[in-house]
Formats: sequence, C-alpha cells, structure tokens
Amino acid sequence: MNRVWKFTKKDLTPPYVAVSFRFKLSNNKYGYFGMMKGQFSLPSADMKTQGEKNEAQTDSIEGNFVARNDIMYIIGREDHPDFKLEEFMNKVYGGVSASTP
Repeated sequence: MNRVWKFTKKDLTPPYVAVSFRFKLSNNKYGYFGMMKGQFSLPSADMKTQGEKNEAQTDSIEGNFVARNDIMYIIGREDHPDFKLEEFMNKVYGGVSASTP
C-alpha cells in the first residue's frame, strides 16, 4: 500500500489466526474465550452516495473457525484458583497439547 492507493489482489488468501477476548462475569471478575484456528474474509465495502443527510456506514468482517488439535475453543475464568492468564494465552496462541481436555 502506498499513500494514495490500496490494492487487493484476487488470489489473496487470508492467514489462519487464533483470537481471544475477555468478558465480565457477574462477580466482576473476567472470563476469557479463545478460538483456536480461523480465517477472516475480506471486509465488505458498503458505500452510499450522499443524500439529504449523512448516514454512517458500518464495516463488517466475517470469520470461520475450526478445531486445532481437536479443540474448537477454550474458556477460562479468573475466579478459578488455578487459572493463569499466561497459561490460557499460551494454549490459545502457542499451541495446545493432545493431553489438554
């Protein structure tokens, strides 16, 4: 990409990624959700010409996720005494051993 143009080639294949996010539990602690292996599609381009008033357009992107080492996703809760965030992140992003339930 240069300063003026952005080119997307037709044979572009999105890479596989792992994704995680955290969510607040009812006890004000956090839970963590990790999806193991997936690909996102190219973002859609939804554009409208200017009418009588401006309308904000929302970009969207879709992803498809599959199992990695027979595991689709991992959920961890920081209110569990054995939960370690570093271990969770390593399982999601660093690989999962066959012995992990």
